[in-house]
Amino acid sequence: MGAAPNRMPIKALVEEARVRVLGTKLGLPLRELRRRPLTKSELIRRERENAGGATVCHIVGSGWSLAESLGSILPGDYVVGYNLAALTGRRFDSYHMERIDERAPGINDFYRAMMDGSGQDRRYIKNLYERRAMPRVINDYLDHGCTAYRTFEAGGYFRLGQERALANYLLDGGGRFLLQYKSSVMLFAVLYARVGFREIVLHGQDLSGPYFFDVADFPLARELKPRACGVLPKEIPPLSKTHQINRAFRNEPRIGDVLPAMVEVLRERGVSLSCASASSPIAEFVPVYQSG
Repeated sequence: MGAAPNRMPIKALVEEARVRVLGTKLGLPLRELRRRPLTKSELIRRERENAGGATVCHIVGSGWSLAESLGSILPGDYVVGYNLAALTGRRFDSYHMERIDERAPGINDFYRAMMDGSGQDRRYIKNLYERRAMPRVINDYLDHGCTAYRTFEAGGYFRLGQERALANYLLDGGGRFLLQYKSSVMLFAVLYARVGFREIVLHGQDLSGPYFFDVADFPLARELKPRACGVLPKEIPPLSKTHQINRAFRNEPRIGDVLPAMVEVLRERGVSLSCASASSPIAEFVPVYQSG
């Protein structure tokens, strides 16, 4: 039997209360950070001020379909990038990073160089509360002009059949923390719905497959990586071998199970969630965006 549509599992509420009290998750001491991470409400307010009067928000990842969808972004739309999206060479209104691993210094150097070279002004660090995100590494990003914010992973609390409850929990739960479920797709859909955008469009969120710059017909496929900041470090394996975010997690909902529920819940709140490419695998779960 599934949970009632808007009922939060007791485990989720207990974990949320624990994180509120401790101010962290998995033992990351906030006092070791040089600047306090933003709370959820602070981040929402900051992005709302930056968005001005824009009503359409494009969330740009780095999957292969990005090569065919960037042209649908219109002047005046708000554009958010994350991780390797800066390799497109375009400026973003807001940029989010999550690959911060003390065990892989090549990744950290690469991402800092990429952000510095692309000239992104509004830079954020997410996923602070994973064991791999050590204070020393986070402080290095903070020293490079990034702002951290508070998140934690909401996986492990919901079962198959509870997708709608999960979607509502991601939107309304978490207290001072933004909630993520398995993928940045869910976190950014929630964040920018809360910011106030009426239309949220996903680019390069392909659930599986290669990076956009590994697609042969992408205009800058051959020169892109060296031109941006050098060859990808060896710690970043091919996306086609690692980026399988729609895989099953025991008896938990897959991303492909939750996305239709999130589309429905957001629609009831006056927000449209869509994808920019009809050929992307994510189009199986969300409607395709019609620009203009």
